Amino acid sequence: GEVLAGMFRPGNAGANCAADHVVVLDAALDQLPAAWQVGHFPGDDPAVATKSLVVRTDSAGASHWFAEECRARNIGFTLGYWIDGRVRDALVLVQEDDWKPARDAGGRVRDGAQVVEITDHLNLQGWPAGTRLIVRRERPHPGAQLSLFDTIEGLRHTAFITDTPGPDLAALDLRHRRRGRAEQIIRDTKACGLDRLPFDGAADNDRWMQLTYTANDLLCWARRISLT
Repeated sequence: GEVLAGMFRPGNAGANCAADHVVVLDAALDQLPAAWQVGHFPGDDPAVATKSLVVRTDSAGASHWFAEECRARNIGFTLGYWIDGRVRDALVLVQEDDWKPARDAGGRVRDGAQVVEITDHLNLQGWPAGTRLIVRRERPHPGAQLSLFDTIEGLRHTAFITDTPGPDLAALDLRHRRRGRAEQIIRDTKACGLDRLPFDGAADNDRWMQLTYTANDLLCWARRISLT
């Protein structure tokens, strides 16, 4: 995958800084082809947006501010969410029959994994209208970290919020889990030099970071034109 934008930040910067996320979002939009930008700037009429965009993040991106900024740009969102006390209490109200089978990338039912929507079981006030909360449970893979709540059933729970409508929870879950591709892009850019910043000054290291993104994109395009 290609890198659209990145921000060089201090080492003590918080992962969930919504202001930084908004800056990177706008920088990423600026890198898209013109046809994909139409209707996706703050205040644009959604009727003029000919291309549909969705932002995916882990739980660090789940802030009211960032979700509202996505909505202001007519961009959908699917953001990782925390399994906090409210979510755990809501899951207690879920009936076993409410859980639906999850699917893998090939569209097949994924053995040992189910999804459920708990939007009606807790208060999502403060999030944009239409925000939904979906939880996935699955048998943990070896080495997976479990919370105390997970150990009750021996299943690992993860959650995300999205403003995408529709009854197919498995498809929404699969779309969100594909955000994992971003982790591979991070590994690729680190291999291109992002994990070693050679300069003393932040400005030079920022340029180095941009060069690692360029190197990653060149490798991405080399694979695209030479491999089937």
